[in-house]
Amino acid sequence: MKKVIIALLCLLMVAWFVYSVIFEEADQVLLPDKEDVVVVKPDENEIQKQSLENEQGLKRQQMAEKFTDLKAIRKKITMRLSRLSSRLRRSEFPPEEAKTISQDMRRAGYLLKNPKLLGAFSDLREIEDEIEQLSDINVKLDAIKKSLDEKRENKP
Repeated sequence: MKKVIIALLCLLMVAWFVYSVIFEEADQVLLPDKEDVVVVKPDENEIQKQSLENEQGLKRQQMAEKFTDLKAIRKKITMRLSRLSSRLRRSEFPPEEAKTISQDMRRAGYLLKNPKLLGAFSDLREIEDEIEQLSDINVKLDAIKKSLDEKRENKP
C-alpha cells in the first residue's frame, strides 16, 4: 500500500512539473524586435465612413429633438383649434371677417390633418420650417381668439 501511495505521489509531481513547464512558456510574453513590428494605419475610407456615421447620428439626434418640439406644438394647436371652433359655432361675424377666419381655421386644420412623420423630413431646416408655419398659424389663432373676446365683451 505504501508503494502505491509513493508511486502516485511521484506521478503527481511529474505531472505538475510538466504542467508548469508547458504553461510557463505560454505565459511568457516575447516582445518582437522593432524591425518586426508592423504599424497598421487605418484606411482613410474607414475614417471618413466613421466620421460620416457620427455626423449622421448627430443629425438624427438633433432632428429627433426638434421633432419632439414640433409634436408638442402640434398638440397645443390642435387643442386650441378645437376650442376655437366650438366657440366660433355660436358666434356671427361680418362676411369679410368671417371669410378670413374661415380660411385661417381651414389652413390650421389642413396643416394638422396629415402631419409629417420624422422620416419625412430630410434635414433640420425642414422641421424648423414646419415649426415656423405652425407658429404663424398660432398667431392667426391668437387674432381669432382676440376678435372672439372683443365680440363677447361688446355683447350686451
